[in-house]
Amino acid sequence: MSRVIAIMAKAPIPGQAKTRLAAAIGDEAAARLHRAFLEQSVATACSVPHTTVALMAPDSVHAAALHAIVPPGVAVWHQQRPGLMAGISQAFEHAQAGGADTVLVSETDSATLPAAHLAACFELLAQPGSLVLGPCADGGYYLAGASNLDGALARDLFEGETYSSETICQSTAIRARILGLDVMFGPEWYDVDTLDDLRRLSRQLEQLPPGEFDRLRRALVHVPLAEEEPV
Repeated sequence: MSRVIAIMAKAPIPGQAKTRLAAAIGDEAAARLHRAFLEQSVATACSVPHTTVALMAPDSVHAAALHAIVPPGVAVWHQQRPGLMAGISQAFEHAQAGGADTVLVSETDSATLPAAHLAACFELLAQPGSLVLGPCADGGYYLAGASNLDGALARDLFEGETYSSETICQSTAIRARILGLDVMFGPEWYDVDTLDDLRRLSRQLEQLPPGEFDRLRRALVHVPLAEEEPV
């Protein structure tokens, strides 16, 4: 069985990467942080045995910039239809057009996601006609995976409905069941979209042994994380 992890990824371009965080830490710092997240996410995906890794970029400009960053053997694709949800369904389409049977579509915002979580989601996809979602505490998901997911069905699932970010994981599960898919959930993790999320990441790194996630530690050195004192 051919397995692919496709990572939804922008290039670390100031002003275009991690824009929610950039409002708090600045465009340059956000871009440096995004590059660390990207590199760590790729490294984690590449550590999963018997798996091909690819990036899905939002357009050809981001794809060209990503080509210069990613290690050899990591493919870079770019979307033909705009929008994040269209990108997810196109990642499934592209991977399966290349011969993949089982596909996980992940992202770069969950930079400390354990490789074991990716492996666990692959294990859940033993049967065709199933969808696995990796839930986040904020109502989103860090991963959507499927085995032999038809391209038209992928478009209907991810692009055929307007989802709210606060409930997208459960809403996607409901939509998938309506479309006839069996839905399973992988282990929960968290993503980093806000300054509070970034503080949580910093606390997690402080509890880990030195040497783990060095890319992330270096990127956080010059990021102001102290909480403001109440006036």
